[in-house]
Amino acid sequence: MLKESINPTRLKLLVFAILLSIFMSSLDQTIVATALPTILKDLGGFNLLSWIYASYILTSTIAILVVGRLSDIYGRKTFYLLGIVVFVLGSALSGLSHNITELIIFRALQGIGGGALTSLAFASVGDLFPPRERGKWQGVISSSFGVAAVVGPLIGGYLTTAFSWNWIFYINVPIGIVAFLLIFKEYPNVKLAKDETVDYIGIVLLTIFTVALISALIFGGSLFAWTSIQEYSLWAIFVVFLAIFVIYQAKVKSPILPLELFHNKSFVLVNIVAFLTSFGFLGGVVYLPIYFQYVRGVSPTVSGLYLISLVLGLILTSIFGGLLLTKYGKYKFLIFMSVIFASLGFFLLSHLGVNTSFLKLSIFMFITGVGLGGLLPILSIVAQNYFPVQEIGVVTGALQFFRNIASAVGLAAMGAILNNTLIRNITLNKPTNLPPVLSSKYDTIKNSFTGTSTTFSTSIPGLNKIPKFLVKYVNEITHAVYVSLSQSVGIVMLFSSIVIIISLVFVIFIKQVPLRTSNTESVTHG
Repeated sequence: MLKESINPTRLKLLVFAILLSIFMSSLDQTIVATALPTILKDLGGFNLLSWIYASYILTSTIAILVVGRLSDIYGRKTFYLLGIVVFVLGSALSGLSHNITELIIFRALQGIGGGALTSLAFASVGDLFPPRERGKWQGVISSSFGVAAVVGPLIGGYLTTAFSWNWIFYINVPIGIVAFLLIFKEYPNVKLAKDETVDYIGIVLLTIFTVALISALIFGGSLFAWTSIQEYSLWAIFVVFLAIFVIYQAKVKSPILPLELFHNKSFVLVNIVAFLTSFGFLGGVVYLPIYFQYVRGVSPTVSGLYLISLVLGLILTSIFGGLLLTKYGKYKFLIFMSVIFASLGFFLLSHLGVNTSFLKLSIFMFITGVGLGGLLPILSIVAQNYFPVQEIGVVTGALQFFRNIASAVGLAAMGAILNNTLIRNITLNKPTNLPPVLSSKYDTIKNSFTGTSTTFSTSIPGLNKIPKFLVKYVNEITHAVYVSLSQSVGIVMLFSSIVIIISLVFVIFIKQVPLRTSNTESVTHG
């Protein structure tokens, strides 16, 4: 066990380096969102907006699984250092971008590094500690995701206003240098597995079907119509190459994703639970800022502050849930209660309205965070517990891979739900007895909200040109639009709640296997 070969001081420094690296990669997602309007203003290319996100998601999803597997063969340290270098290089080049095309390419490079860091952070904790001790450390690392969700918009807003949008990328350079030096100095260079060949063909097949799937999800309904030949082609490529990948993995000697993992029924169940909860988590949380910014009229920075109660709940249960797991070694009840709280929180948020008090919102979000915070670290520990330490990289990579896919599916599905329900609600909530000129204006407003799943008009167009004597009707129109948007976001929250609660069916059948107290202890299969 690596822990036994490291003194306590070095161990703390190493855990700090891991925490710093995962915080850096998770911060990147929220910090970019705040600065995006300014970036597009400087670089142009609004029609390529989706690619700024898609390029990162695509490469990081692939890197999560591939790097996890390769690190099982060649050891974590080298890939950890490479992951930091690639992420920092991608960040620096993104900040130097002169046009939107360059930014998209460099974001893809960032994604490779970010995916590697995500996979290796959780795998490294698996190397350092036996399953019984991983809870408290994985909880601390998982909580960094929540912290990044809050401080990202704050840092992004400040850097963009005080300096320029370029600095949201440059800030990763000093953080990355510190993480690199600590990993280089403190991380033991241990080779974890026997000599194996690299499954290059499997990597190519994995890349093709993953790119096709995520592209179909991200661009469906925005860049391409769902019934277009482009969408049909992407789905066809996904199905064909996924089938080829599965057949090939069953035959190759050292597969990039060993199918034997899925012979473990509990591992399959854990992945299904992770998929469903990640689906509901990201899809729901991403659309809360839309409610804050468009219905409540706050800035992106203040919107990030509104999420503090959710993040507080997430951090508390990430840490204390991990401590309980370490003390008692029982995880099934913790997973069960986490699902209940997460689903309940989203259900309560489905009742938000134009005038919902901030106190109510804070309580609802705290409950949601309590549930989500228990799920992030525990599922990783449970999955790792079913396999020997030599396979932790690929096990962790597989879990994170399915979580990433779930996030993309969730964003696409809930974006479609939001768009469709918003148009319907705006129609249903149309004020009666509007003057003809405003009746047609209202229809124009409704049409302005159609588009992609993640972009909406930042204001209600044209109303500032209405004569003052029609202000009464203008207020009615504005209220109708805000009510419609809050109702639509509520439907998204309800959908998140339903998807998450469905995972209880699978939690019931997860086998409760005692958490090992040593990485050399024999494995009990689920």
